[in-house]
Parts: sequence; C-alpha cells; structure tokens
Amino acid sequence: MKFSSMRLTLFCALFSAALACGGDNGTSGANNNTVDSDAGADSTTDADAGTIVDEGVVPECTSGADCDDGVCFEGSCVAPTCADGVANGAETDIDCGGADCGPCEIGNACVAAADCLSSTCDAETCVVAPTCDDQSSNGLETDVDCGGADCDACQDGQVCAVGSDCFNGVCDNGLCAAPTCEDGVTNSAETDADCGGADCDACAVGKACTEDTDCVSGVCQAGICGAAVWTDVSTHTRHTCGVRSDGSLWCWGSNTTSGILGMGDTADSFVPKRVGTDSNWAQVSAGLENTCAVRTDGTLWCWGERRALGRDSSILLPPSYYSPLQVGQDTDWVSVSVGYAHACAKRTDNSLWCWGRSFYGQIGDGTDVDRPEPISVGAYGASFAARYLHTCGIRASGTLWCWGLNSDEQLGRGGATATPETPAQVGNDSNWSAVATLEDNTLGVRTDGTLWGWGGKYTILEPDGVTNTQNTPTQIGSATSWKSISGVRFHACGIQGDGSLWCWGTNSNNQASTLPDALISQPAKYGTQTWSSVSVGAFNTCGIQPDGSLWCWGANLFGQLGDGTVDDRETPFEVTVP
Repeated sequence: MKFSSMRLTLFCALFSAALACGGDNGTSGANNNTVDSDAGADSTTDADAGTIVDEGVVPECTSGADCDDGVCFEGSCVAPTCADGVANGAETDIDCGGADCGPCEIGNACVAAADCLSSTCDAETCVVAPTCDDQSSNGLETDVDCGGADCDACQDGQVCAVGSDCFNGVCDNGLCAAPTCEDGVTNSAETDADCGGADCDACAVGKACTEDTDCVSGVCQAGICGAAVWTDVSTHTRHTCGVRSDGSLWCWGSNTTSGILGMGDTADSFVPKRVGTDSNWAQVSAGLENTCAVRTDGTLWCWGERRALGRDSSILLPPSYYSPLQVGQDTDWVSVSVGYAHACAKRTDNSLWCWGRSFYGQIGDGTDVDRPEPISVGAYGASFAARYLHTCGIRASGTLWCWGLNSDEQLGRGGATATPETPAQVGNDSNWSAVATLEDNTLGVRTDGTLWGWGGKYTILEPDGVTNTQNTPTQIGSATSWKSISGVRFHACGIQGDGSLWCWGTNSNNQASTLPDALISQPAKYGTQTWSSVSVGAFNTCGIQPDGSLWCWGANLFGQLGDGTVDDRETPFEVTVP
C-alpha cells in the first residue's frame, strides 16, 4: 500500500514497536500482510488495505463514500462543515439548512421554514414565499389571499379558522358570515358588540358610542354611553313633568283631580314616577288640569281633564283619560303648550292647532265655542305659548299675534280691551323670536336679544314695587342677550346668552329669588349656575343645567318639586329618578 511521506511517518510513529519502517520508495517491510503477535488485542486489520489500524485513528479513504459523513480529505475522513459540498450533519441539503448552517435556496430540501431563505418549506422543499396576491391559498392564509396573520381578512363565505380571519369578525362553522346584532362581535355599523349604529339596538351605559343615539340613555360622552339626563321639563300649578335623554317620561305632584300624572289612576306622587314604559317621548307640557306630550315619531298624546284631550271625549269615562291618549292619527307634531283649560300644538309645516275650552276665544277660531279636537289657527308656530287664558304665536315673518283673554291688556293692543277671538297682531314689529303668556301679562324676546313686556300685574315694576301696567310692548331693562323666557302667573324667569338665569315678580315662596323679599321688581340674576332651560310654574320654578341635571324650588304644596315632601324650598333641589 502506498503512503505519502507524512502519513508514513505518522504510521511508523504509531507502530514503531511492531513494524520495520523504511525504504526509499516509502513501502513497508517484506512481510507487510502479517500480524505481529505483539500488536495485542487493541489492533485491527484494515480489511481493504491489509493494514493494522488502531481504534480512534482517523480512517483512511479514497472518496466520500468511504466516510460516515461523506467527507474524504487528503485520504482521511473528516468532520462535516457548511462548506464541504456534502449534505451531512444536521443539514437538510448541501451545506445549508439545519441548526448549524445558513438557510437554503429555493428548490433545496428542508424540514422546517427556518431551513429556507424564503421561510417557506412546502413538501420538504424550499419554495417561494407566499404573498397576499398570488391567487393561491398558501402560507398562513385560510382562503385565497386572505385570512391568517399576514393577509387581509376574508369576505363572507370564504374559509376561516377564527373570527379575526373575517372582515366582519364572524367565523361560523369554518366560513366567514355576515354580521348580525347577535354575533358577539363589534362589526358593521355597530359601536360596540351587537349594539349602537343604525341597525342594532342602542348600547347600555359603559359601552362604546359615537353619538347620543347609540346609547339607551341618549348620552354619549367621550365615546362612552353615560347615564340618562333630563332634556325637557314643564311645571304649572300642581304638578311637574320631565323627559329624559333615554326617551322616558316622568311626572310628579298632585294627581287627585283629573289624573294629570298619566299613571292610570288618581294617586299623588311626590317623587318622579315614570309614565308607562315607552321610551320615545320628546317634549312635554304641564297645564292646570291637563298634560300633553309629543313623541319622537311625531304623534301627540294628552291626558287629564277630558275637555282638553284633543279628541271627542263625550263618551269617555274615568279612568280612560288618566293615561296618555293619542290625539288623532297624525305623525307630524313638533311641540305642544298646555294652559288653563286649552292647548295648542305646532306641526312640521309651522301651522298652529288649538283645542279645549274657549270661553275667552283662546282657541283662536273666531268663536268662544269649545273645541274638543285640534283646529287650525294659522301659521303661528315659529314660537307660541298657551299657558293660561290667552294664546300668542309668532309667524315665520317675525310678527307677533295674540288672542283670548284681554282683561289686563295682556294682548298688547294699545288700549283696546276687547277680547278678540281671532289672532290680532301686536304692534308692527317683525323681529320677535320668543313669547310667554302669563295670567294677565305677556313677555316677548326679540331677535336683537331685548326683553319686552305688556299687560297687568308684575309685568314691569318700578323700583318701589308699584305696578306699571303697559298696553303695548315696553322694554324691560337694557340687556341684549335674552334667549328664552317662561312664566305662568305672577313671576317670570329667563335665560341670557351666557346661561345665567334671571327672575322677577312675586317671591312669596322664594320662587324668584333666595332673598326674603316678597317682590322682585326687576330681573335679578339667580345664583351663579348656568342653565340650558327653565320652566316657571304658578309659585315654583324648575330648570335644567347644561349637564342635564334638573333642579326645582319654591312652593311645594302639591309635591310638585319632586323631593318626596310637600315642604317649600328656598333654594334649588336636584330632582332624580328612583
């Protein structure tokens, strides 16, 4: 057997005790196929070469086929590397893949994605990485080019594994499904899971929202549904009613005379009590013996004393009118105002319709005949009031018209004391924006923000408290920021542009001021709070603040303040629902 000089030297050093080495041609001694008995049991014979080899010595080879790892280097089997041109060790293909070498090119063998530069091992072969537009369902996709962690969500009807694979978030039996209001997912137009938006029910308190209508409470604050608040209030002599942002209607006070609380009975309630279970009330007006309210669907409802129910009540017997009764079948009502024994309501076309008692011509149809059902008076609905025994309305042109009782020149006709049974214009001005009718006087606000009054008691008072009756509109004070005005009998309150509340008139029950004065001669600022609306009763006042809280004060003989007692209150009391 031929040896190189290096390997011969190594060989001889290892076996110098057993072999005679030498020769110029590098061959062994003459009998090189015999076994030296002195070699002992630790020596073996190379069967191919007839050479004795110690265990642990690097085997000789002529090709990689002679080596376990397939690598023969200069006649010896050596350990595998990532550059030996052989697929060995932990490699999945030649010099690539596995834990020790770099990833393989496309087409090389693999066992896992990490073995491939494309990070994609398919059928034990490195393949091109899938994309979300290769028109194949591959990679982590659940259907063609969709689903999984990398691609867009799938459309309805495509294959999915979980809800996140689907555009609508619903995976039903392996297929993406259309959204519903019962799928437990926030999808489609919903603002939270299965609620909010145009298609599903409103959300409960604490759920996500984008606008008030997304919430059962009608209150969306900073993207979250909040608790319901008050949106409208009306008080008169013996009772008060209010609407909340969730569309519920509540009334409280005396109910024994005509069931004006709308509870179906005549039991008093000194705390707010809900009127039925409907949640679509929009506006309410409390009168002396009647209550009327408008719903969001444009329907009009009344209850209480049967002659002002807005329908033929000749056959009605108690308690049929102790609960809300619909006025006709029309669905275009906008707002309503109820007075002593009659009521008027506005329709979407700005027309005003009145009904009830008309012994002073307050219906406005040219007669003093009672009208059980609404009758058209004219286009006086820009702003109107029918809170006692006369009625006033503003046309779209800004002109103001009044009719009914004129005992104290509350119609503003310049000395003409006759009681007109049809609307008569008040002066020639055409810049009126709001009006309030009290027992014997009238108040109006003009578009320039000025406040005006005319009629009898307590309309305009001199500093010494002497009544200064006016038969034509006379400006009250010099303020130019009045926004709204309210009154029923002998005191009035109004709100100015900064939200401040101003009251004047009789103050026998602290309904106009916290001061002990019995009479407030000129509008005086009430407290430091800001207000969004106010409703004045006969001897009490209620108002809503910008946060939707409701406060009442003054006389409480009938429990109309809603505090659970019949004790007067000198300062505002917050009214809450049970």
